[in-house]
Amino acid sequence: MAIVLSGCYNDDKLWNALDEQEQRIEALESWQKVMNSNIEALQSLVDGQDYITKVTPVTLNGEVVGYTITFKSQSPITIYNGEKGDKGDKGDQGITTDVPVISVIREKDGNWYWTLNGELLKDAENLTVSLNYNNRKDEKNIYLKKDASVNVIDISSMQFSQEADLSSKATYDLTLERFSTSDDVYRLEVLDLPRQITYDFMDGESKVTQIKFAQGVNIKKLSLQVYLPDRDDQQVVIDKPIKFQVQTVSASNGVKAGNENLEIIPRGKGKIEVRANNLYHETTVGKEVTMDVTVRNGGSRRLDNIKLTAERPLGWDTRIEPDVISSLEPEKEMTVQVTIIPPKDGGVGAQEVKIKTEAMADNRKVDTEDKTVRIQVNAATSIFGTIFLILLLIGFVGGIVWFGMKLRKR
Repeated sequence: MAIVLSGCYNDDKLWNALDEQEQRIEALESWQKVMNSNIEALQSLVDGQDYITKVTPVTLNGEVVGYTITFKSQSPITIYNGEKGDKGDKGDQGITTDVPVISVIREKDGNWYWTLNGELLKDAENLTVSLNYNNRKDEKNIYLKKDASVNVIDISSMQFSQEADLSSKATYDLTLERFSTSDDVYRLEVLDLPRQITYDFMDGESKVTQIKFAQGVNIKKLSLQVYLPDRDDQQVVIDKPIKFQVQTVSASNGVKAGNENLEIIPRGKGKIEVRANNLYHETTVGKEVTMDVTVRNGGSRRLDNIKLTAERPLGWDTRIEPDVISSLEPEKEMTVQVTIIPPKDGGVGAQEVKIKTEAMADNRKVDTEDKTVRIQVNAATSIFGTIFLILLLIGFVGGIVWFGMKLRKR
């Protein structure tokens, strides 16, 4: 006896699952194509170093799905909007950050403008486009096209803040870049500098007050030399920054075309001066010479730890009182007594003693000057010998007079 069992198997769910997987694969492939297109478009934007002339929306079924960006030099590119994905599971609470959204918007004048978080980018001259993909990062500066009627000059200086001693100068490098096709002439001006501070614009070795860009030249290199006065005052204060501006102004209509903020910090400079009324003295063996030396601060910053020393011949001795001056304000002076002692058993002749100074100002060593004293040493004479010679001379003269009188009587 045979028993036959038969039944019906429904595979619709299996086929539906396969169809769903194919749809997901097709969606992923479509998403990949869009992403590749976007990456290629952004890479073209990054590498081109061009500027944008036109932005055209791309629509599908009445909905904007992307934008076609037209450049001056390279071919147009199209960037597509991504689609909103499914909501994922809630993750751990992290740090909340705002991701900036850069887009474009069409204004009433019919032109397209860049926007940041929905607001217009005002006074923007350039944008930095950064692209990260496949563990690679590319970043380029994209200059935006300006209205031809606007004369824009970008001024930049790498050494925008400098220190300089009084009575010296600071030199600022200036790079002027033109973002206009105009061949206008531009005046060079400096604002907010005290009247005691003067300046010159230099183009190489030549002083200039105006510039003009040659055909096809958009960048000029200049320098600004700022001269500080010899002394500080209420406007030029030591160690206090002075902020000022350099700007370009159109010579045709007086409209400002560009500016850069600069800063200079005046620094005082210590200067030590050593003076003596007489640098030549005569003495005898073993007899000391005493002289006064004046130490003066001829600089614009206080001098600290002024030390005086003497470089003397072998066997000689010196005393300096005081040999250390703790501090000396600008334009002030102090008298120091220097005693030079020749050796008692030394020979006769001329010798030199050098007076040297050391000082600090604002934790910097100050340039000093040395003074050389010339000493003429003569042989010592006895007082009795001198009296004997005087008496001998008197007797000799008296003898001559007496002999003369005798001759007259005869």
